[in-house]
Amino acid sequence: MLLMKIFLLATLFSLKSLAALNSAPPKLCTAIRGNGELVFAHWSSLARIVEHYGPIDKLAGGSSAAITLFLYESILKNPQLSCKSDEAYCMRKKSLEISLMLKSLQGYFDYWLTTPELETLNVLYQNAPKLISKLKFWAEKTEKDLADEENIFSLFKKVKIATKELLEAEDLKRVINPELKKFISSAYKTFNDIPLYHFNEKTQASKILRFRLVEAADSIKLLVAGGFDAKNDRRLFFRPGILSFEDIADKFGRIADFYAGYFYKSTPELPIRRDQHIQEYHKRFRSFLHICAPQAQDKSWSEFAYFNYEKNILSNCGRMYRDLVDHYRTQLISDQKISLERKHRLDDKLGDSVFPITAILNENQSQNYKKTYKEYWETSDRDFGKNWNIPYKSLYFGYWGNQSDLNEAELNLKNGPFAELEKSQKMKSLGNMPWKNILAVSPAEPGLSRLKEIPSMEQTISAGGWADLHPTLFLKSLNCENVVYITRINGETVFGQGVVKRLLNLTKPIWDNIDPKGGEKTRAKNNNGDSTDFSSTWARLYNIANPESSISQSIEAADAVWCTDWDSFDIKKGYTPVLDHAYHSKLYIKDQSQNNFFRQNRFDLGAFQDPNSLITLKDRNYSSGWPSYVGCIPL
Repeated sequence: MLLMKIFLLATLFSLKSLAALNSAPPKLCTAIRGNGELVFAHWSSLARIVEHYGPIDKLAGGSSAAITLFLYESILKNPQLSCKSDEAYCMRKKSLEISLMLKSLQGYFDYWLTTPELETLNVLYQNAPKLISKLKFWAEKTEKDLADEENIFSLFKKVKIATKELLEAEDLKRVINPELKKFISSAYKTFNDIPLYHFNEKTQASKILRFRLVEAADSIKLLVAGGFDAKNDRRLFFRPGILSFEDIADKFGRIADFYAGYFYKSTPELPIRRDQHIQEYHKRFRSFLHICAPQAQDKSWSEFAYFNYEKNILSNCGRMYRDLVDHYRTQLISDQKISLERKHRLDDKLGDSVFPITAILNENQSQNYKKTYKEYWETSDRDFGKNWNIPYKSLYFGYWGNQSDLNEAELNLKNGPFAELEKSQKMKSLGNMPWKNILAVSPAEPGLSRLKEIPSMEQTISAGGWADLHPTLFLKSLNCENVVYITRINGETVFGQGVVKRLLNLTKPIWDNIDPKGGEKTRAKNNNGDSTDFSSTWARLYNIANPESSISQSIEAADAVWCTDWDSFDIKKGYTPVLDHAYHSKLYIKDQSQNNFFRQNRFDLGAFQDPNSLITLKDRNYSSGWPSYVGCIPL
């Protein structure tokens, strides 16, 4: 055994030495905590980091952070980024341009949400009150009506009415996940095809249809009202969500095409008008970056692109950007009407700088899940799924990326200084694949989606991107010199811990400690952790009080932490407050960070010097009943 360890360490050293000879280690890397519908906070946080420290070499994150990685990579592809040189002047210019494009994602949404095209994202971000009201009304009315079993003929009538209201309303049809639609419509067809004189069969079919309608109602309520509950939601892992993540990926794919400057698959024979459209796009984007990037430094989008945000009065740069988006999208819509084939970022495989994450089941448990999911389509049992779980050893934390980096990360994680950590041993390489496959599963968290097959890896089930919400160790295993972690105050997500407890049937923590409805009591327990348990699976992964847990070591490993309080915002009240808050959040810099990189003025961009923008260990107190800045400052 000793000889084996010596051999592994020697191999590790040799590989590191070889890598050092071939290329310099990544200078600046960013780990991003997924945050669901609050994904906007990532963009302004990244913008702030880039405009102080320059372009980011490597990024890792799962769930909604996978979307952010996709957009950042797309921005780097923009053909109008000024500089190719590594000289300080050139890098300063490029940094401000990347930062401006990250901020301008808000401007894209400001424009996009005025168009009739965004039904799905309108629902997700609460900008279609009538549609949301209709969904909520249907869900509440259906659940109430179908709970009343006064007689079987009344049930027959009610399931028919509820099904037609859901499937035939034009505005609802545009937003409902095709899988959920099929889940309802197939049961309705079976029910409708059975003649009344086959009474027992008709009754059984009506019960299955009622079950599925109530499942749809639950899915809608989770979306429009929140309240994800891993403890009591029996079919958390099986219910098809109302949202199609393939559709959401397509929507973000259009944003990515705009930033990457993607147009047509074949350009030599383009009509003059379309060629002029492309040239005009490049001209406008170049002017926007050249004129506006220097002006935008140290300002959020709402502060910079508007003279008056509340009255929607744009600044000169705000108008330049709006007209640029309008120019691009007008031609896009025209091309769509004639089905002209365009090039899409979603079809691209990952580049070398990004590493999305998702939880995966091994092959045996993936087959087990698929078998159980087929049974779900035949049941009307409200207790179905209550006791479904998998063995701990069958769950892995999967990472996509270029294979050579994944090999290095796996070797370093499993044999290096973090080898004893639970998370390190769970690391699994998923190789490289197109973005459309990744964005269909990593953001698809339980509650909003069932567990899903990974496209092109149909034998592997993804359980969502919650697997590693603090991927600093992964980036350190790639020899990143300086890692900044974008996160929020608080311990590990309560819902994520509940998912793991349910999925793996863990005895600890007890549900009272991670009760999503427990308010400040739950928050206190979660933010203080459990100092009496350092040995359970949960304690080794998520116990903030355990200095050797994966979460504690991940925070400790970061050289700097961008510390927001995004959990305190309600996206139903708009995304601008989230973006502004994230942009003006604070940075914690570890004193021992290599060469104090985060205290330096890189490329003349200006380091964080203002004490109001920094957090130090002296800022920690216990006035709330738990450590302030927990989750940002290592305990």
